[in-house]
Order: sequence, then structure tokens, then C-alpha cells
Amino acid sequence: MIYALSLLLFVSIICFFVGISILVKSKDNILYKRFSFLIISSSTWALFIFLFFITKFSYSFAYLYYLSAISILIFMIKFTKGFPFYKNENSIIDLLLYLLLLFFTIILPFKEFSFIYNINYPLFTPNILYIIYSIIFILLALYSILNLVNSYRSLVGIYKMQAKYILGSILPALFIGLVFNLVLPLFHNYSLIMLGPIGLLVFVFLIYISMSKYQFWGGTYLFNKIAEYFFLIILAFGLFYLSIFIERYLFGTVFGIYSYTLGFFLAFLFVLLFSIISKKFEKVKFKNELIFDQLKDYLLIEIDVSDIINNISEKMKKALDVKLIEIFFQNNFSYKIDGLNELLEEYHGVLFLDEISINKNYKINDNVQVIIRKLLKEDILVLISNKDISLFIHNKLDLKPLSKQEKYMITDFSRYLFITFQKIDLIVNLKSKVEEATKELEHNNKELEKVNEDLKGLDQLKDDLISISSHELRTPASIVKGNIYMAQSAINEYIKKLPLSKKNNEYLEKLKRYIQRSIESIENEIRIINTLLEASRMGRSDVPILPENLDLSSMIESQVDGFSKEANNKGLKIVYIKTNIDRVFGDRSKVEEIIGNLISNSIKYSERGVIKIFTTQDKNFVTVNIKDQGVGIPEKEIPNLFQKFHRLNNYIGNPNDPKDTKHLLVRPGGTGLGLYVVKGLVQRMGGDIWINSTVGKGSTFSFTIPVSKNVDTYKSNKFETQDIFKKMNLK
Repeated sequence: MIYALSLLLFVSIICFFVGISILVKSKDNILYKRFSFLIISSSTWALFIFLFFITKFSYSFAYLYYLSAISILIFMIKFTKGFPFYKNENSIIDLLLYLLLLFFTIILPFKEFSFIYNINYPLFTPNILYIIYSIIFILLALYSILNLVNSYRSLVGIYKMQAKYILGSILPALFIGLVFNLVLPLFHNYSLIMLGPIGLLVFVFLIYISMSKYQFWGGTYLFNKIAEYFFLIILAFGLFYLSIFIERYLFGTVFGIYSYTLGFFLAFLFVLLFSIISKKFEKVKFKNELIFDQLKDYLLIEIDVSDIINNISEKMKKALDVKLIEIFFQNNFSYKIDGLNELLEEYHGVLFLDEISINKNYKINDNVQVIIRKLLKEDILVLISNKDISLFIHNKLDLKPLSKQEKYMITDFSRYLFITFQKIDLIVNLKSKVEEATKELEHNNKELEKVNEDLKGLDQLKDDLISISSHELRTPASIVKGNIYMAQSAINEYIKKLPLSKKNNEYLEKLKRYIQRSIESIENEIRIINTLLEASRMGRSDVPILPENLDLSSMIESQVDGFSKEANNKGLKIVYIKTNIDRVFGDRSKVEEIIGNLISNSIKYSERGVIKIFTTQDKNFVTVNIKDQGVGIPEKEIPNLFQKFHRLNNYIGNPNDPKDTKHLLVRPGGTGLGLYVVKGLVQRMGGDIWINSTVGKGSTFSFTIPVSKNVDTYKSNKFETQDIFKKMNLK
């Protein structure tokens, strides 16, 4: 008897811990809760049988024992009705079950009707109520079994296997309970009822085996926790009584310094063992986690869609050991229903269908419920989807469900997957836009080429017009100049024959002045014509350059002498600071034209001060610097200074200052081609030109000429030609 009672208590404790563990894990999972209540009610049934015996057959515990047996079947029906999909309750059946429980709750305490008062251990005399109770109990048990059988027939894949193992676990427990606790008492044998709960041990053992093998509802994790708590309870219980036994045996009391010392040591031992046991039951690392890590690294760098799809399919099938993985690009799959996309967004694009189907807190409409069940029946476990890609992960080859760790890895992997396809989508869109922009650019380039050709034609026409006009104008201008010089010579001869008088002298001075002005004007006009002619040629490659070794210092001195009178007339002074420099290699007439143009500009744009000319030299070039103290050039004007027809508008002084009376607009005459021609000539001779200027302080123009001894470094082909016709630009 004592062993049977100990077994009853053990069964009750085991079932209670299993039920509580499942209840704690259940959270919002309605089937978890129903299953946990089923096992907890089984625990109370075994407990009340235990209490019935140790209280010497108390009627109260017999009453509770029979009520808990009915509650077991009620929870079993509610569990089997909902397996494996959560569905709305049938209110009529629920009402009948609750009325049935209420009926026995009320009727069993009445001595006139109840059979619990007929128990005379070890015998029992059943009455009509007991027969009714037995029939109802058997019918409820058969109804539960029928629910599981129907589920087994209608399901496929994992859920079919789950229904099979649950049915295989419940049948032995029901059979043992019915035989020892319902049938034998009908034949007046009540002494073996304590053996009925042994069926619960069979039930828990078979459920544990099936959950461990197929991980039902995360069964491995669940039963590891149950085992962990059980061992920790045994540890605490055992160490407590061991410490009391040792302390009393050694010291005669549990109080005292020696007992406290030993107790502290045993407490330390408990903490140490607690830590070791907890670590032993920690979840095992997913064995194929490395494959998922490799896939995540691969997704970060790969952008080819076909390669990604093939790689994911092969690697995930290997990692998860699944039958099939279907991948659809850009949501191209057949299940398009209202509510499914919203559900995917709510759960971050990953739906574990086994959890969705049994969770009453998933707010999904009837259409979504139907499609989820359809997916489950088509052997699909997981749906991973967003607007770019969708994955259907099918059942495993061994029909095991996904473990908790596998679900975690899939969820983590899905984030990398979505980011990768967002990146691919951006790249595809960007590539499309680049292609469109490229086509548009090519079209625009063709249009620009056509416009450019037209502009080149117009520019050539303009240069030809300027060239022809310059040629045509230079001849009469030269004739006019010659006639003026001849007139000047004739007047000088005539003056020698005139008698000297004051009137004659005034008249002659006025005549000389007019002739001199005419000479200056015609020379200026000829310079303009020459500039126009040079500018028209500058855009072509036929500008005649006849280089030779030149004494640059003597050429600068000659130009200074030539412009000194003009400078003196404006109150300016030209100073040449002579230094020792090598001979240069260039066209004499062009170099003189460059120096003369720059000195002339300095005179035009200066009202005071000194114009300094100085030279420097490095290994390859001599640099000529012409520095004035004129009005200067604004910084924004400098980039445009050497362009065709660009002319400056400069002020002397500050035009915004009313006290400054010298703010005169300096706008000297000219074509705006001088600096354009100068730059072209300098570059044709292998040099460069630039300017440094500050408004109000003056400007420094600098240009370079190649040194004669290094001329081979920068000779152009036109320098080396021996064809005199090409040198002279003749045909």
C-alpha cells in the first residue's frame, strides 16, 4: 500500500510540473493552455485519490476525485476539438459540458442519489447514478478520441504525425483509467483504483518521447525545462534534509557555530550545483547555424537574383532538412488575398503557420484563416514574404516541426534577405534610370554635335568674313597711311620756303598736330585690322610662326622706347628692370606684338604710377612680367579675360563713394580681341600666360617664352618644317 501511495504522489507531482511548465510557456497559445489544463486536472485527480486513501476514505476527497475525472475529459474534448487549428467554439457543446459538470457538482453531495456513500473499501456497490456517470464518461472519452481520429484523417505532414502521437499517448491512459477506476468498481472491486493514475505516467512518458522526437510545440525546450526544475527541486530538498541529518549526527543540534559553518558550506555547494545544472539544460546551439551565417554574409555582397535564389534554395534545404523551398521574386505567387499582406507586415514578413493556426490573438479574417489552413495542408511550414520576394518553406523530410532555434535563425535570416532584395530593387531601378539617362544623353549629344557643327560653320564664316574684311581694309589703310606720310613730307618741304611769322607759325603747328593725329589714328586702325586678322586665324592651325633665337632684353627695350612717349603724355613712367637671361626661341614679330599689346593695355588702364617690366628664368622658360598700378581687374572678370570680344568696364576710384570725385569709367576703345590673340600667340610658341590683379592696386600680366637651349623639348612640327610656303602661309 505504501508503495502504491508513493507512486500516486509521484504521478501527481510529475503531472503538475508538466502542466505548469506548459502553461507558463503557452502565453497566447490557446492549445497550449488547454493541454496544460488537461494535465493539471489529471494531476489533481491523482492527488485526490492519494488524499482519499491517507484520510481513511474520506467522502469529500471521493467527491473531488470523481469531479476532477470529469474535468479531465472536458479539457480533453476542448483540446481535441481545436487541434491543430484554433477555431471558434461551438457554444452548444460547451454549454452541455459545463452543465454536465455542474450537474455532478450538485448531485454528488446528496446521499440519496450519490454513489460516493456506497464506497466501503475495498468493496463498492454501484447504483444507477454511477452507471449514468460511467456511460457519460465513456461517451466523452470516445468523443475525444473521435476528434483526434478525424484530425488524423484530414491532416497531412507534421500535423498528421502530431495527431498520431497524441492519440497513441491518450489511448493507453484512458484504457488504464477506465479499467481500474470505472469498470472494476462496477464488479464491486474498488481496491485497485489507485492503479488508474499509472496510465498518466504512460501518457506523460509517451508525450515526452513524441515531443522530444518531433519537438511538438517546442517540446525539447519544454521538457528540458521540466527536467531542469525537477532536478533543482530534488537538489534543494535533498541538501536541506542532508544538512539537518549531518548537523544532528555530528553536533546534536542544527543551531550553533559548527552547524552554521556546515550550513554555509552546504549552501555554497547548492549554489554551485544549481549553476552547473542550469548550464547543462541550456538550449543547444543549432547545429547548422554556420550555414545561415554563410548565407547572410553571401547576401551582403551578391546582387544577381538567379544566383541568390539558387543558393538560398540549396543551402536552406540542407540546413533545415526540408523537402522543398519555393522562391517567388516580387511577390509573384498565387496566394493573393485581402488581409494576408497586412498580417505579414504586422509580423515583420515571417509567418510560422503552426503558430498562426493555433493562436487566438492573431487578428486574422476568415479568408486569411482559410488560406493559412490551405498552406498547412499543402505541407508548407513557413511563409516569408515582402513586396520584393516570397519564400515557402515546406515540411522537413522526417516530418519534424521547426525547433525554436531554427525559427529564430529563419527570422534573423529574413531580415538580411529583405535588405538584399531592397538593394537589388534599387540597383535595378537605378540601372533602368541610368540607361534612360544614357539614351537621352546620347540623343542630346547628337543634337549638340549637330549644333556644334553649325556653330563651327558660323564661326568659320565669321573668321573668313573678318579675314576678308581685314585684308580688304588693310590695303586702303596702308595707302592712306602712305599718303599722309607723303603729305607730311611735302608740308615739311613747304614750311622751309615760308617766311617766318607768328601767324604762319600758329597755322603750321596746328597743321602738324592734325597730321600727327591722322598718323596715330591710321596706325591704330591698322593695328586693329591686324588684330582682327590674327584673331580670325587663331581658331585655325595655319597661323604662321617663324621661330628663331632672340635677344629678348633688346626687344623689350625697343618696345619700352616705342611706348615711352605715349606713357609720358599720360604722366606715366615705364621702367625695365634688366636681368641676365638666356636667348629665347620664338617668332620675332609675334613676341613684339605680345609685349606691345600688354604694355599698351597697362597704359590704357592706368592713370598714375609706374609700369614695371622685369624677367625671371628657370630651366626651360623665361617669364616676362608687366606690372602696372592701374585700376585693376575684378576677380570674377579674370576667367573671361582672354575670351573673344571680352571688354572690361573699370572704374577709377569708388563709384559708390560720393566724396571720391575720380570715379571715372575707363572704357578705352578696342575690339576686345587683343588678349585673346596674345594668349593664342603665346601658346603657339610653347608658352603660357596668366594674370594677378587687385582692384584699385593694379595688375601683373606674365607670359613665358621657351629658352633656346631647351627648344627640342617643346618644338612643334610647324617649327621644324622646311617648306617656305607653309612657313609663309602661302599656297
